[in-house]
Amino acid sequence: MLIGIFLMSTTEVALKLINSPQINSFQLTFYRFIIGGLFLFALANKTDFKKILLKRHFMLLSGLSIIFIILSMSFYQIAIQQYLASIVAIIFSLNPIFSSLFDYVLFHKIISRKLGISLAVAVLGMMIIIWSNHYFIFSGLIFATLSSILFGLYSTLSKEYIYKNHSDSITVTSQVFLLGSLYLLILHEIIIISYHSQNFAVKFLGQSLLLKITPHSLLAILYAGIIVTAGGFTVYSIATHKYPSVSHIIFFLKPAIAPIFATILLNEKITENALIGMIIIVIGTGISLIRDPHKTIRD
Repeated sequence: MLIGIFLMSTTEVALKLINSPQINSFQLTFYRFIIGGLFLFALANKTDFKKILLKRHFMLLSGLSIIFIILSMSFYQIAIQQYLASIVAIIFSLNPIFSSLFDYVLFHKIISRKLGISLAVAVLGMMIIIWSNHYFIFSGLIFATLSSILFGLYSTLSKEYIYKNHSDSITVTSQVFLLGSLYLLILHEIIIISYHSQNFAVKFLGQSLLLKITPHSLLAILYAGIIVTAGGFTVYSIATHKYPSVSHIIFFLKPAIAPIFATILLNEKITENALIGMIIIVIGTGISLIRDPHKTIRD
């Protein structure tokens, strides 16, 4: 859980630090997921990986990859292009809310009162941080919210897929990353050949795929693919599968911890309102970790 909190809280800072004129947003999205998928493939259960060749599993995994890579992560990158990365990160961190709602609607899982209170308090803290910026771009808010909703849906469906098919998180994450990268590549080629529109999605997918190899760009892509992407999302997937009642703290603590890393590494300032929001988030997260009397935690 601590590793997951650290990796997710440093994602935007890491991606900003490795920002370079030689790397566009589409390249960063495509290469980080294909490299992450290949890295995880080396650690995956090769026997379980063969399920991808079966029609049923291929269709389910394709659906997961489209929801996560093609839609959620593309909207996420477009939102960062349109809006402040720090605010996009906070909105994206709301995904456990949507995941809990999808759990309830799709699989009739009960949302406990304690978890509901925790979610409400943490959301209040996030809203305070967002409103304290006094800077709004409607399209950026929409794309960031769509990204968060879709990742919440992906979290719910992938957790259920892993449970029902007795799969492991590393193998499924690798399959989703590789399939998603393949579909991203296919969409890129279709856009290049057929469309010349200037809307956000086409501009994103139509960017060059050819990466200018320099020591900086190579290290940046490897770090983004292996450490931030493969490491962060795999640890989160393991957490949601093993500890579903508390896995949300990985994202809920992100808005409270990420500004600290941004202050240290990017010299960004934390406002008084943002500090209040961060404290409220920590309190909300702490509520969900309080053990109920006479109950034991089952591993």
